[in-house]
Amino acid sequence: PEEIGIICDRDNFDDALSWLTPFDRFFEKAKNGESPAEKGTRASEIPVTQMLATQHRSLEPIGELVSCTFYDHKVGTASNLKHANYRNLVPWHPVIDDEERAPVIAWIDTSKLSGTEYECDFTQPGRLFNVGEVEIVKRIVSGCDLGSLAEEGLVPEERFKVLSPYGYQVAELKKALHSFQMADDISSNLDRIAQTIDSSQGGESAIVIVSMTRTGKVSSPKRKTDEDYETQIRRGLGFLTDSARMNVMFSRAMRQLIIVGNYELFRSFDEMVREWTKNAADNAKKKQLEAEFGFWGRLLDQFSDDPDANILRVDAQDILGLIE
Repeated sequence: PEEIGIICDRDNFDDALSWLTPFDRFFEKAKNGESPAEKGTRASEIPVTQMLATQHRSLEPIGELVSCTFYDHKVGTASNLKHANYRNLVPWHPVIDDEERAPVIAWIDTSKLSGTEYECDFTQPGRLFNVGEVEIVKRIVSGCDLGSLAEEGLVPEERFKVLSPYGYQVAELKKALHSFQMADDISSNLDRIAQTIDSSQGGESAIVIVSMTRTGKVSSPKRKTDEDYETQIRRGLGFLTDSARMNVMFSRAMRQLIIVGNYELFRSFDEMVREWTKNAADNAKKKQLEAEFGFWGRLLDQFSDDPDANILRVDAQDILGLIE
């Protein structure tokens, strides 16, 4: 298409597909007849129309989270990625695990944590990082069963990734991961393991840990004008309101997605978007707001407090003592 400067022909068709985030690697997996969990139906046996509507990367709960949040439930999951019990496919540890089940998706909620160590450092504009989340991510990684993934022949960046929207947070995460003993092939490949959203585009890993970094709360503006709502949203979440980037971040995981962040911050953002939508002057504006900002509400609504759920929200206060 002219918009992206690529003319599609037989020779560069794969390059053109790489722009269709996050479908680029879905197609690659489908072409090779592979899935992150096991071998499956070969691409030659799958109609092209079905490939466009079916993801071949992630276990079903991750695929469904992405499909519901960003694609209005229109992207399905290949049959070989659907399982009744994911316990043997998810390399988890005793933080929120048991002998029978392990959640495929977990949000480690830092909303109730207090103290400056769990707050963003705004002392230097543009240098946004969260030392509390760094410590939580470090402890989570130290408990992951990465050895079993290495035995499967996965290279380090295919075993796990640690992502953040912010470059300074990624730098802090790299420092933390360097600080404790890890396999040599992991320590020497941290640039491919700890990445920003943009750097991770096109990649995938068995385990993906996301550090959301921002904290606080998004407050409704005093004046209920479009301009004031827009200002509050940009001030509160910055480019975390960019659905395309959030899509990339949440769709890199093949077997397990772990989100570390302030759940209430994003819930307060969704509440303000709903208020703005309710006060919008006309239906066209309402549809625009839902299309641009509604994805956070759809994502948050999928998380459960049920310990048997495949998509689980866990209070960080309850688990910090278990991951020393």
